[in-house]
Amino acid sequence: MQYNTTAVYRMGTPEELQQIWPFAHNQTFRYFYHCIAHGAAEFWTAEVEGRPVGELYLFKYLPDPIFADGHNRAYLCAFRIIHALRGQGYGSGLLQAVCHRAKQLGFSSLTIGVEQTQPQNLRLYQRFGFTQLLQTCSTDPCDFDENGLPLPCQFLLLEKKL
Repeated sequence: MQYNTTAVYRMGTPEELQQIWPFAHNQTFRYFYHCIAHGAAEFWTAEVEGRPVGELYLFKYLPDPIFADGHNRAYLCAFRIIHALRGQGYGSGLLQAVCHRAKQLGFSSLTIGVEQTQPQNLRLYQRFGFTQLLQTCSTDPCDFDENGLPLPCQFLLLEKKL
């Protein structure tokens, strides 16, 4: 699988996360920051000419082990590429880099969520091997309201064996 090689795909720092999240004081940001700072998650970025154009998070552990159990299964979430740059291979490159990292860490499978209303994302994930439907989810384990409760949403949880 080919991807855009003009980009740099690398692990970011909690401080860099703070720079790219304009809403850095909400519960979701605090959760991501805490998990990254304490090693339960990693923040990955795609950069072009030194500027971030995409992000993806690798959660090694979550309270619900169907998403990430800390040993065999990890969870990918908050996968974004700047809208104007989609379709140019940056997303594929970032996803490939993070899948490779998960394998290096010893995980045997990855999970990712996709909304049924996003067929282009579903096709991308299926191309990368996320074909096993684990469950339909009604809350997001990584997105919280102001009280720290998971926000309701509807998405499919897919799995890929590494």
